[in-house]
Amino acid sequence: MTGAGAGVRASRRVLIAAVILGSVLWSVVSMVGLLDVAMALDAFIGVPRGVRSWMIPIAGIVGVGTLILRLWWGRRAGSVQSVALFIEHLVPDLRYRLVTAMDRHYESTPLASRLDEQLAPAGWERTVAAEGAKRIIRPLAASAVVLTAMAFAPSGTSRRVFQPGAGDALDRVALARAVDPLADLVVTIAPPPYVNRASQTFENPEEVHALVGSDVRVQGVAGERSVVMVAGAQRTATVTQGARWAVRFPMPPRPELRRFEDGQRGRQLLLVPVTDSAPVVRLDAPPRDTVLPDPTGVIDLAATLADDYGLDAGWFEVIVSTGQGESFQFGTARVSERPLAGTSAQLRAGIDLVALGATHGAFLHVRAVARDLNTVSGPGIGVSETRTVRVARRGEYDSIALEALPPLAADSSLLSQRLLIMLAEELVQRRPELSETTVTRESRAIARDQERLRRRVAEIIFMRLGDAEAGEHAHVEDTPAGALSPEDLLAAAGAATAEGAGEALDFHGDETPVVAVNRPLLEAYNAMWDAGRALGVADPEGALPHMYAALEAIQRARAAERIYLRGRPAAAVIDLPRVRLSGTAPTSTPADRRPGAGGSRARLLGRYRAALTRVAMGAPDGLDSLMLLRLAALTDAPDAVVPLNEAVSALREGREPGGFLRRALAALGGVPVGSVAATPWSIMP
Repeated sequence: MTGAGAGVRASRRVLIAAVILGSVLWSVVSMVGLLDVAMALDAFIGVPRGVRSWMIPIAGIVGVGTLILRLWWGRRAGSVQSVALFIEHLVPDLRYRLVTAMDRHYESTPLASRLDEQLAPAGWERTVAAEGAKRIIRPLAASAVVLTAMAFAPSGTSRRVFQPGAGDALDRVALARAVDPLADLVVTIAPPPYVNRASQTFENPEEVHALVGSDVRVQGVAGERSVVMVAGAQRTATVTQGARWAVRFPMPPRPELRRFEDGQRGRQLLLVPVTDSAPVVRLDAPPRDTVLPDPTGVIDLAATLADDYGLDAGWFEVIVSTGQGESFQFGTARVSERPLAGTSAQLRAGIDLVALGATHGAFLHVRAVARDLNTVSGPGIGVSETRTVRVARRGEYDSIALEALPPLAADSSLLSQRLLIMLAEELVQRRPELSETTVTRESRAIARDQERLRRRVAEIIFMRLGDAEAGEHAHVEDTPAGALSPEDLLAAAGAATAEGAGEALDFHGDETPVVAVNRPLLEAYNAMWDAGRALGVADPEGALPHMYAALEAIQRARAAERIYLRGRPAAAVIDLPRVRLSGTAPTSTPADRRPGAGGSRARLLGRYRAALTRVAMGAPDGLDSLMLLRLAALTDAPDAVVPLNEAVSALREGREPGGFLRRALAALGGVPVGSVAATPWSIMP
């Protein structure tokens, strides 16, 4: 390598370092300069917080873009030929001798050595070093300027650009030296400690929603005029601290309007309190009221608890009432009380009836209770609906009385309303083929039927509400002008319901069961009234929605009058001598232990043997004998019914009935013995 080549390569390293360092410095200048411009604009004209929150990302993008662009511009510093041309540009006296010397075709020729001798006294290395330093000093000076400007910027302005957030409006006002103390209001809400949530800050709000008991702090810029807070007839002076004024007060329990005045103008702030709701409690088990035959066993309890801010504790509350007649005793107990954490929880427990001391005829009222963490206006207590568990009285199941129930009046109304809907739908479908006169005639006919059905529903409502008169037309003649409007009917129903209502009713203060059952019928009455109006003006299409609504309301009323049993009802044992008034029994006992029960099973066992023998011999009436035996076992041996039924089915289908017959024999009290030649199933006793 010649001396000229070594010098060019050394100059290349200098230029590469100058390009990299200069690019970094120019990137810093562009980024910091953009932030300086943003701070200057915000200081004098104000920049919205949404724009300020994007300034740092934008400045970073600009800085990276400047770095990439400067490096791209200086990319030729890595090429020896480009560096040689750059040196020729800096030192014109070289007259392209340096470029020629760097050509690889001349490195091995005598000309290369001669060029190297001529270039030795040129001194172009110092010129390149000075040019590299110049390319670093200029961006370095610019960086110092922009960094100095940022360092001497007011702290409030820097904070608004670097950390934009709610409440920094007061910083810009202080920099602009505004004298209006009500130009900007900043409200900070600190929730009560039990909520365990961070404070919130709002700039210039018209109204503030906060939890009752929260600490409210209102701030503004202090000016020449002092600020006073007015709440009704009370005036509270604000406290000036440095360049700001402030006032603090708790969030009131009711909405209030606070006004801030400085002697020349005023601003209003509406305070809207948020109430901490009581916990919401749902009792999952037992799912409904229950009747138990004996005061034994364990009742499972389960509940779901939830609160908007936090739960403190939860438990089950059990009220036990025992006794009869005029002598009752009550006791209350808390079950599974434990502390809770979080906004939701599950409670589970069990009640041992024996340990609780429950007896026959006792009532257990169970509910779940939860307490929240409210230390300001509480604590809030939430309770679930109450479930009643009743233990049957002694002798309650030894007799039964059945009373025939007539068809429900709502059922006939349901059928009639469906028929009217079918007629109206058919009229709507046939309307394009009919004349307007025919449509009007048929629509009014349906309207008359709808009116008669509406009167019938009104009679049902008044009959249930205790009105001795004939319902809708009890006091007026049967004319269209005398018909009650829906509003009149509702008023009359309300009056009828209120008659005799005393404060001692268990459901006082809430909707009575009478009104709750008849409310769907009142809705059906209103819908029928609207449907009749539409049908009267030959508009069956407009009447159908009201007719559908009436049908749906009647269905709800019909379902409300039904009693749905959960699970299979227990078989009631009837004491025939007591029912026939031919004898008395002090207490009821299981059927197996009453006198005569063993004899009944013995007779059934004898019939079983005879029937099985005839079946085994192939007698035609053998299967009928087993069927009759199954019918008799329904009363005297219920546990033998199922195996007998399965055995009859197996015999009919040609399957092996041995297992079912052995179960039936054991239920009847017999014990299977060794095989008998006459029977293929080996179960004869």
